[in-house]
Amino acid sequence: MFRLIAMGSKALEEQGFTRIQWGTVKAPMPEMGHVIKTSDHLWKIVSFIRSINLREPTRRRR
Repeated sequence: MFRLIAMGSKALEEQGFTRIQWGTVKAPMPEMGHVIKTSDHLWKIVSFIRSINLREPTRRRR
């Protein structure tokens, strides 16, 4: 997840990774490595979002 956020989806596709599914947005994910420098920083953001989201997590549909 960190590499996807830091490098963006276009850079990962250039390395041979493929998208499994397209959502409603067809554009590539922009790189955010200049904002989120380490995986620890990313997990702090994820923890913050989880702390303010009071709903129970739902299972992902396949």
